Amino acid sequence: LAFAVYCERECFVADSTFDSNSCELDSGAPCAGGAVYCDTDKCTFVSSNFTDNVAVGDSDGGAIAIQGGSAMIEDCDFSSNVAGDGGAVYCDNNNCAFVGSTFANNSAPGDGGAISIKSGFVTIEHCEFFTNEAGDPGARGGAVFTEASETSFHDCFFASNVASELGGAVYCERECFVAHSAFE
Repeated sequence: LAFAVYCERECFVADSTFDSNSCELDSGAPCAGGAVYCDTDKCTFVSSNFTDNVAVGDSDGGAIAIQGGSAMIEDCDFSSNVAGDGGAVYCDNNNCAFVGSTFANNSAPGDGGAISIKSGFVTIEHCEFFTNEAGDPGARGGAVFTEASETSFHDCFFASNVASELGGAVYCERECFVAHSAFE
């Protein structure tokens, strides 16, 4: 459960700020989405900021967790969010598009310091990733971890991202296309 926003129907968020939200079930069991949890056919986030949000324990998606459907994240900033997997965003069983967004200083002890994607088709365009970390032993994808059927990166910039195991910037389990992107 998410403490700020829980969506069961179509979700549209624009020009909003999510700061210092967290999710934790009363029993201490894992939850998902420190700020927003979407279990819907379509989620859209535009021109919004997500800072210092936490999905407690082994939970996924420090800022946003998305289950099913399609998602568009455009012109958003994610900084200093924390979760078990997907320090900023966790996507499962859906098609996700990230456009013109910035991910900085997000972390996960598990996979995907900034973004963790479990399935679907993913496009990441004109995004920047700075100093994100997947830190526990065996963690993969300092900025992005993906098990999606197909993931494409276009015009992205990655700098100073770290993973303890594989993929300091990106770890792709399946098909991965990278074009006009820089890694430092």
